[in-house]
Amino acid sequence: MNKKDSGVAFLLFTGICFNAIIFPLGVLYSYIFNVDYITIDECTYSIIINLLAWQALYYSFKNTLTYPTPKSLSVELKKFSLINVIDEWLKVKLNTPEKRKQFFKIAFQAFVVINFILPLLLKWIFSIKIHYNSWAFAFVFAQLFTIVYYRLQKQFPEDIEEKDTPMPNPWILHLLYLMIFKKKSF
Repeated sequence: MNKKDSGVAFLLFTGICFNAIIFPLGVLYSYIFNVDYITIDECTYSIIINLLAWQALYYSFKNTLTYPTPKSLSVELKKFSLINVIDEWLKVKLNTPEKRKQFFKIAFQAFVVINFILPLLLKWIFSIKIHYNSWAFAFVFAQLFTIVYYRLQKQFPEDIEEKDTPMPNPWILHLLYLMIFKKKSF
């Protein structure tokens, strides 16, 4: 039976429609017409709320109080054709360990450039202040980076350098909790 979970469908809908289409267009509209319609901060906070909702859904699927039989978020996501297309595209593009390492190297460099170097250069050279909370934006990038890394780690376990300490789940807040309070390393 291929019945889709309503929570997963709702979070996908809000993530794609609002966070990927409507809010970025609203930010662009605000900058083009110099109006206070929506800011980058508000767009970023919406993405963070969506990511935290995904994390809550992930844990609720594993809790027997919310679901009598535990579910897997990845199994529920596989019921949507868009997710399967993205997954297949990643498998085709990142089909060797070298390509996967190159991907993460480029992704990390983009993370550093977008979150730290670009705002500094724009401020110092062009005197343009980007109005957004860079730590919130950094959290979004780090969380998305962690999700992709976790997915590729599950798909290609032979790529893991530290075989004895794989990531237990894709949520960065949980990983920070484990590193700080449980003294685990990943």
